Amino acid sequence: MARECKTPPPGKEKDTKWLNKKEKFSDLGGSTNNQTNETFLTHLQRELKEESMGKFELSKEDILKNAYVLFKYVKKNNREIVYIIYLLPSYAFVPHNDLNDYRASLPSHLPLSYFEKDLFLWVKLDPFLDDNLQNPVKIIDWEGKEHVISLRDYFVEDALKHPEFQKAILYFKGVS
Repeated sequence: MARECKTPPPGKEKDTKWLNKKEKFSDLGGSTNNQTNETFLTHLQRELKEESMGKFELSKEDILKNAYVLFKYVKKNNREIVYIIYLLPSYAFVPHNDLNDYRASLPSHLPLSYFEKDLFLWVKLDPFLDDNLQNPVKIIDWEGKEHVISLRDYFVEDALKHPEFQKAILYFKGVS
């Protein structure tokens, strides 16, 4: 999981959309509002690379072969939501402390998209399977440390409360 920055990017200081996500955790992904010429897979690859500061890159072939795809259509705002759930192989694992140290050392000439997140945590999945998920939620990171984190509203509503998302989590819990 990754937390949206505490400090706003230039020009977003009064942007209500940004202020609503400030310091809240979610996945490593993004949205398009259908304003792109990218293919779905190219967009997914770019978002993952940006959100992870260039630390994680997946090939199209790997995504198609190993990812769990969850599709949801939301009628109220005519929005299509697609989650790609991917179990990171152990050889590609980067401890969250290393990610956080890397984030702190990023050179300022990189694109602003590399600076959207300011804290990374690998977490146990169990709290997200609770039917009465509370926000903020108490989680345990991969080192066994407890954290209380606030989640982005869309992430709770569009992903964590979706039965197929929970099914995918249970599937990957069995694999890991």
